[in-house]
Amino acid sequence: MDLTSEKLVVVIRSAGERTLNACVELVRSQIHNDSIIVIEEFPFEQALRKCYQLAIDSQKEWLLTIDADMFITKNAISNLLDRGLSSEDGVFQLQGLIFDKLTYSYRNAGPRLYRSKYLQKALQFLPEDRTTIRPEYSTIEGMKASGLKSIETGELYAIHDFEQFYFDIYRKSFVHAQKHAYLIPDLIKTWQSFVETDLDYKIALRGLYDGMLHEKLAVIDKRDYNELASIALRDLNMQEKSNIVLISDIYDYVDETVKLAGEIPNELTSKPVNSTVSTKISTIITEKGLFKSFLFIIGVGFTKIGEKFKTC
Repeated sequence: MDLTSEKLVVVIRSAGERTLNACVELVRSQIHNDSIIVIEEFPFEQALRKCYQLAIDSQKEWLLTIDADMFITKNAISNLLDRGLSSEDGVFQLQGLIFDKLTYSYRNAGPRLYRSKYLQKALQFLPEDRTTIRPEYSTIEGMKASGLKSIETGELYAIHDFEQFYFDIYRKSFVHAQKHAYLIPDLIKTWQSFVETDLDYKIALRGLYDGMLHEKLAVIDKRDYNELASIALRDLNMQEKSNIVLISDIYDYVDETVKLAGEIPNELTSKPVNSTVSTKISTIITEKGLFKSFLFIIGVGFTKIGEKFKTC
């Protein structure tokens, strides 16, 4: 497949990640440089808006967004584009799997492939800046409500959050405390098991702790966390990492990481984005908090029981 054709524009979203250059090199190994654009916009809503507009202006059929904290796998771009080209016309976006360092699990959070012809409409669903912890999710949910479809491919396209600056690890862990509140017990258990051999998890635990104590909405804007991260590093007597030295063969690094990660769980197969019960419950917890979510879920259960009795 000729990936330098009119089919695809790739936008790499950067927030000054330590792995930006490595990420770009991997993408360049799979697609011509003329089809690659690197952006750095804040907050995240602005970055997403910029991605959509660049794809619209390019007049290319597909937009692929990749975050600079990802190392993509071999043939990731062609494999994902193949899935897009074989999908029905009503599919707005496709997303695959990553292996994520912080959750130490496979997750549906990989690079996203968008059909460009729907992006003008998607701009209408993009939330206002700094109003939600999940701007891209909110946009996609709006598009789904309008009748378009999303697909999770169940295929691995990248590893995520490896070799990052401590500042970025702190920021993401801080946000995880709200964005993935239901995972907090598992995160603490996992990070404590690695903390003696990997300082990423030491700063991650501090970020998670600070995030749990934070009373305001955590937003996806790196600028909000620089001072807090500096304080955390000073308290932990840690120094920020130096710039990364490019690994001679990054694909070997990716392959070795995936090998250590083990097999992809069987339940991560193709299905509509965010359609599983566990994901819906996690979203409710993120939006309402643990106690209110418990009451809400119990209430929904009684409502469904009531509906059953009505039909008896």
